Amino acid sequence: MPGILSNLLPRIKGFFGGGSQNYESVRISPARVRVQHTAPGDLTQEQTPADQRELLRVMRAMEKNSPFIAALINAHQTYAVGDGFRYQPLTKNPSWNSAAKEQVELFHARPEITGRYTWNQLLRMSARAILVDGELFFIRTRHKDGAPCLQVVEAHKVVQPDIINQRGWINGIKFDRQGRPTTYAIQQDDGSFAYYGAASIIHLYDPERTTGARGISRIQVALNCLRDKREIMEAERLAVKEFSRRTFVLKSRSGEFDPSDADFFGSGGKARKAQVTNPEDVSRAFGGLSMAIGADEELQAFETTRPNLNVLAMSEALEREIANATGISSDFLLNPTKIGGPVVRMELAKVERQFSAMGRLLIDGLERKATQYVIADRITAGVLPAQDGWEKMAFNQPRRLSIDVGRESLATVRELEAGIRNLQDIIEEGGDDAEAQIIARLDFKAWCKQVAEERGLTYEDISMPTVLSQPQPADPAAPSPLPPFAGQESDPEPSPAD
Repeated sequence: MPGILSNLLPRIKGFFGGGSQNYESVRISPARVRVQHTAPGDLTQEQTPADQRELLRVMRAMEKNSPFIAALINAHQTYAVGDGFRYQPLTKNPSWNSAAKEQVELFHARPEITGRYTWNQLLRMSARAILVDGELFFIRTRHKDGAPCLQVVEAHKVVQPDIINQRGWINGIKFDRQGRPTTYAIQQDDGSFAYYGAASIIHLYDPERTTGARGISRIQVALNCLRDKREIMEAERLAVKEFSRRTFVLKSRSGEFDPSDADFFGSGGKARKAQVTNPEDVSRAFGGLSMAIGADEELQAFETTRPNLNVLAMSEALEREIANATGISSDFLLNPTKIGGPVVRMELAKVERQFSAMGRLLIDGLERKATQYVIADRITAGVLPAQDGWEKMAFNQPRRLSIDVGRESLATVRELEAGIRNLQDIIEEGGDDAEAQIIARLDFKAWCKQVAEERGLTYEDISMPTVLSQPQPADPAAPSPLPPFAGQESDPEPSPAD
């Protein structure tokens, strides 16, 4: 009992604001709303299964109905994934490296068990899952012919199983005493569960804390801003549509619409004779007709101030909040023309860092693990020979963003000529395979020499020398000093004492 009270009393004090009040930021004040949050604990306790399901439901709804979220996803898929990541084996055996690349390319052609998607499409889906669902699961499996492949499992499939012994289970994943995952529970379409060992699962997510078990959407921190923006703009759109239907306002003494006092030239007096009382019927006569009104009446064109500029400013502020959740500037997504001057390079550098971080997450969390699975399987099957250091590999990310390609290319050439950088680094920085590019370049040069010899020419006759490869002219000699004027002696040489 004393132990229970010792744990319970601090929580009660914390709930009512008791205890130490040395920090002004945690003092209770009538000027501020109290922060609603559970007591500090492990992330597995704070991120409950109910929170996980609700966040997943709302985020997927926003993904389907928010153009801004669609723009965020498209930007990450375009710049972070691009054409994919180039696999570079790092063994000292060139022939083995080439054979390993061929096996990885075969895997990329049909990487998942249904055969419906390419590897680049899976990477794009993975980037989307990180932003919306927060995670994605892959099962290491095989095709019917024995080739290695993956089976994609979305986040809503991994749920807490309905079993009696829940010890060690946290939100669909079972952990041992050291905190290592051992089993994953995946719900099937018929409601039953299939259990997979941790060795067969690739869990792709961006961990926030070491005590977490599941991934969470990057955008969830701005979810309320996203919902507010959608509701505000929807209300403003309805107002614009409603006011756009109103064309004229008839001001009268009574403040009521009385069609008996009005006549429409060209209508033959039908409005008065028929005693029309419905304004909708009268409005049909406005097309190209004039209207006679009473002396105490005034007909004015209806003018609206919608869309409201304050509402648009509020919408832009919410867009910045949402974009900041992913580290991407809203101006970069929606209106790049607003970024000008020296700021554009800083903004582009920040955005490039974010895309690079997403690419690194996909490489470390999925690409590397899947490639190691494929290479290990091919070695076990005897397709590839055993090779020391086969697990060492690198991946090239897509070409980075640039606002001045010509200037940066010229600087790259200067660095290459000065020996600061090598050709392999430059090619891989552009997202290409350095070995393949260099071999293709040498093959093309050999072909050019063969064609030139067949025609009695040399390679230099058909090659195009570059301006940078030609010797630069020497600096012109300094002009000789002018002779002194008549009657003026030249200045004597200064003595060492001077």
